[in-house]
Amino acid sequence: MPSKSTGDELEDFGCCPACTGANRTRSVFMKRELYHEFAKTRLFASYPTDLIAAFHPGFSQEEVDSWRPTLERILDLDVPSVFTNYNVDEATEEEEILLKLGARFLKKPEENQWRGRYPYLDPATEPYAIYYLNYFWYIVKGKVEGGEAAR
Repeated sequence: MPSKSTGDELEDFGCCPACTGANRTRSVFMKRELYHEFAKTRLFASYPTDLIAAFHPGFSQEEVDSWRPTLERILDLDVPSVFTNYNVDEATEEEEILLKLGARFLKKPEENQWRGRYPYLDPATEPYAIYYLNYFWYIVKGKVEGGEAAR
């Protein structure tokens, strides 16, 4: 695991022996700031985003209003953005939020065939529901024409 980045530099993340032997590299940068704030930095501008992955973001559950600028920025980038959720309720709620923002769905929320292997009991539900890590997933890329999604 690379050390925590403190500035605008890339950290070498290392590769498997086969990739290293083929002169491939893998670098990352880690920032503790909101994505839409990070998007204003020189580092962000220097390395264009190809793909966004948000594992269990929970933006329909907590801090809903604070997520709006980040979600808008993600949609404005017009790159494939993969989101995962613990359950169908979260996935459906996030879909509704993104539709209101005009998101174009490449893949609507569905059960993820690559979800975690082990089931967990959700003590917050009655009767206890089962969830998996990355149980549901969906992909968005930019906005539909006109900016508002059709229902």
